[in-house]
Amino acid sequence: MINYHVRQAGSTLSVLDYCSKQRFALPSEYDSLRFLLPTDLISGNTLINLFGEIEKHSDDPLFFTSVEQHLITSNVLAESRAKPIDTPPATLLAGIIRDYASRLSTSRFQLHETDSSVVFVNRRYKTGDRLKYADLMIYAWYTNVIKPVAAAFNSRVSISLPYEKGFYGRYRDYFETVQFGNGEFKIEISKESHEVLPELSVFNQISPLEKTIAAGNMLSRDSINLTSLAFLLGCSNKLLSYEIKNSGLSASQLINSIKFERVRKQLDANGWNIKEVAYDFGFKNHSGITKIFLNSTGVTPSEFRRLQAQNPR
Repeated sequence: MINYHVRQAGSTLSVLDYCSKQRFALPSEYDSLRFLLPTDLISGNTLINLFGEIEKHSDDPLFFTSVEQHLITSNVLAESRAKPIDTPPATLLAGIIRDYASRLSTSRFQLHETDSSVVFVNRRYKTGDRLKYADLMIYAWYTNVIKPVAAAFNSRVSISLPYEKGFYGRYRDYFETVQFGNGEFKIEISKESHEVLPELSVFNQISPLEKTIAAGNMLSRDSINLTSLAFLLGCSNKLLSYEIKNSGLSASQLINSIKFERVRKQLDANGWNIKEVAYDFGFKNHSGITKIFLNSTGVTPSEFRRLQAQNPR
């Protein structure tokens, strides 16, 4: 099984929207991500790397606090914040983590239940200065979703962070009443005496097909091919072809499908200017776009658009 960490693009798209509103220029490698949908799959490290790019070039030393407010008012936290306010915090924590982790692949989230509490654990197996943003994201989610409910129920909460306080640099005082340097991000919340928690399993295995699609979403428009996909996934062309075939497709079929989705979304975004999209994908004329549509759908772009108008989703 190809080991490639995957997540949905929703949070990343929200941060890209923040950058656009702030007129903050990002490297061109992020341009293609703007055409993705919030539920599309991308590399799990994308958001952390994006925060690193902002940190490197932003004039605001505490830019994450501004990004946090943007995330809170976006759709990223809307689902979690919409949970019933009378839900006990331990049940709320377990339910949200279970639902969220089910959308990831090799998630390192764990949930444990004791007689008196529920414990959320996110272990760290490596270090890197940008990983502080992984902890900031989880903590921001906790403070905006779980903390108000815990306060309303007067629940006991303890929080541990994986790294020493100095690791978090300018954000070292962002965290309130936490323990540092424990090698894992841990939140423990006391249970109500009558509380029956939902199923705590957070395991979800994304298929090699989905991991390959996520890798394809990370590539530049003109470099979606088997070799580039295998490089991102850390495997050989032969192994990748084998795993794709086991999923019911040939490598060429999957690559054509990835290209088609990228082209279709970009056409939707720019009003179906085929000439412009063809140029973005490195084609000299629209024939390259037409070939992608014919290979994937059997019809030309104009025919596809007509059928789409007749049968809207």
